[in-house]
Parts: sequence; structure tokens; C-alpha cells
Amino acid sequence: MMTTQRIHLYEQTALFDGVGEAIRPGGMALTDHALSLCDLPVGARLLDVGCGSGSALAYLIEHYDFEVLGCDPSAQLLHIAHHRGVRSVVQATGEHLPFADGQVDAVLTECSLSVMQNVDLALQEFARILRPSGYLILNDFYARNPAGTVALRCLPVDSCLGGALPQADVIQRVEQHGFEVRAWEDHTDALRIFTAQLIWQHGSMQQFWCRASSHADPLQVQAAMIQAKPGYFLLIAQKGGHNG
Repeated sequence: MMTTQRIHLYEQTALFDGVGEAIRPGGMALTDHALSLCDLPVGARLLDVGCGSGSALAYLIEHYDFEVLGCDPSAQLLHIAHHRGVRSVVQATGEHLPFADGQVDAVLTECSLSVMQNVDLALQEFARILRPSGYLILNDFYARNPAGTVALRCLPVDSCLGGALPQADVIQRVEQHGFEVRAWEDHTDALRIFTAQLIWQHGSMQQFWCRASSHADPLQVQAAMIQAKPGYFLLIAQKGGHNG
């Protein structure tokens, strides 16, 4: 029996040409805001997990006095990062990070945790590589109606939307891995702006999903979104004073 290959939406960069270099709600303004909530010293080592094509890395290298590293599982996106001159990247998943224990001051993962295959293993890895009191900076989709997550999981496209979790689930999982949540902010307004930009670019969200994948039924996506009521959040947490 033949299986249908799932499309990785985050690799379809041409679909997001109208939303700026950062292919996520809030863009670099949300990244700046998140970093303003963290007490990171000059020279801090920051790892962008799910760095994609390196747009955030290039911005951080230019605007912050940090040692900035990145990793992503997509060879296609890392090729784009190298092409734009970003060299401090490695090919790796969030669940298996090629970094030593306690060597990172901050882990930044933006619209990436929700596309990882094993959220708990990824959080375990984040805690392992972070120094005590190191920061986890996480922004992503979440399901404002927890009952709608089942419909999201059935979507035939790998995207942040499909892996969205309820707020309580996100916080519980983060805390279970030795983190203390310092801030949770709802940024669903940024998601609405992002959606409006996609509609402007493609004419409608139905057209967007049709172009994203021939296997994506726009009506199925719309029904799942109505049920799950997706939102967007920023979470700041710190690792406890013990090793992960």
C-alpha cells in the first residue's frame, strides 16, 4: 500500500514571500521583546533550535553581542542559511542536539517546538544543554480549545498549526523538565496580522492551503481551525539550579 509523503510547510519558503524574512507571527519584533525579558549578559551563548533559513540568526548576529548558534533538521533550509552567509549552523533535530551538557545560556525556539516529533525529548535536550538558570525562550501556536487538537493532528501537512498544544499542556511539560515559567504572553493579535498578510499574498487562506499541498483540503483545515481556535504565545522559562 502506497503512503502519501507529508509536506513540510516550513520548507515551502516561497509561500511566505509577503510576510518578511521571519516566517512566523510577530517576526523579529517578538524576538526582540522576548530577549528584553531575559537577563542575558554580553557574550551569552544562544542557540536557535529550528533556525530554518537563518533569518533570525543573521538578525541576532547583527544586533546583539551574543555568541549565536543555530540548528535545523532541514538541509534545504540550512543551504539557504549558508547562502546568506550564516555559518554557525548544524543539521540536527531538537530531540538530538549535538552540544555538551550545560554549555548554553539561552535556547530560542520560535514556531518550531510544535513541528518536533517528540516534544518531551526536545524539552529534555533543552534542559540538558542549558546552564543552571539558563533561559528557554519559546513562541509558538497553541490550541485555545483543547478539544480541537485531535482535528489538528489529522491535517496532512507538517506545520506549527498541526502540532499546537493547549496552554496548560505546554506549561506542564515545560515545568516537568525542570524549568520555572517566568512569563506567558498571548500574542494572538500577531497571528491575525500574519494571517492577513498571507491572505493579501494569496487571495485567501483556501488558496494558500491549495498551493501548500495538493493533499491539503482547505475545508478540512478551516474546520480544524474553527474547532481548535489557534492562538500564538510567548513563554519565558528558566532552568532550575540543577542539571537537566
